[in-house]
Amino acid sequence: MKKMITQLKTRRGTSKYIAFWEIEKERIYSACLKAAELKKRMKKEPEMYPRSLFGPYCWEGETKGFQVFETDNPKKLKNLSEFWGSDVTLSYQPIKEARIWEINSPKQVRRINLPATSR
Repeated sequence: MKKMITQLKTRRGTSKYIAFWEIEKERIYSACLKAAELKKRMKKEPEMYPRSLFGPYCWEGETKGFQVFETDNPKKLKNLSEFWGSDVTLSYQPIKEARIWEINSPKQVRRINLPATSR
């Protein structure tokens, strides 16, 4: 059996964000209907919303999780939040690629302090 490696294809000039989301249990049905609508909108107007790189994923047994997006304009994140309205609570955090062997290298802007047992 061949071992397959998946690599995300990202675009130049874009930033990546992790979106943490939560849906109140009583709003799940409404959120499912909106998700179908969003899928259609994103196909019709892809320039209005961020591009999903992977996810959404949820914590097992919970109505919250995360998804990673890529965008060239943070306003697209705002468009996504406005679309969901009160059905889905979203928060975004910018992320960047990190290679474990580069942590604590002179090139790093700030040093990450690891517990003594991890060193």
